[in-house]
Amino acid sequence: MIRVAQARQARQARQAQLTSHLYDKRLELGRTRPAFRIEAGRVAQSVIGEVAMARQISASAAANQFGFALGLRAMPETTKAFATGSISDRVAKAVVDEVGGLSPDDANSVDFDLAPNLPMMSAKRAGAAARKLVLQVDPHASRHAANTARRDRHISIHVLPHSMASISMRIPAAQAVAVYTALDLQGGRHHCPGTQI
Repeated sequence: MIRVAQARQARQARQAQLTSHLYDKRLELGRTRPAFRIEAGRVAQSVIGEVAMARQISASAAANQFGFALGLRAMPETTKAFATGSISDRVAKAVVDEVGGLSPDDANSVDFDLAPNLPMMSAKRAGAAARKLVLQVDPHASRHAANTARRDRHISIHVLPHSMASISMRIPAAQAVAVYTALDLQGGRHHCPGTQI
């Protein structure tokens, strides 16, 4: 079972490297050939689309994998631990999420300090340790990341079959708890026998 998990993680690490390499190649193509010159954001969208089609996943899942791949680039020690199966994908993602707002040099510094301890940590502890190091390296990065996250908040609704819909939210945690509580309370009032809330 451990070997299967390690093989899966090695495959995920390799996919992240390939995704990052594809993005770099597309950016280089735009720099060297004027006919292919497009802005970096459009290159990212193109790579995300290709990843989604190749892996037969949604665009949002591909975007998450793309962000993870770019985050791992500045963290060679974490990448190595992930590729060898020393840490899980959850641990690697927790670290990448926390380090995301740093410059490549600062991210590399955090990676160097944190990576030796990662194999003994859960995802929650790894994220907390990375957050602590990020605050030491760049105290303003945490505030910037929080402001960016708040700016990126959104709510969307997707139509489903049989007169159903799915609501997706990216909102501050306190607001999410309030929304959930209100929906749960409203759903409890209209509970039909045989259904789960």
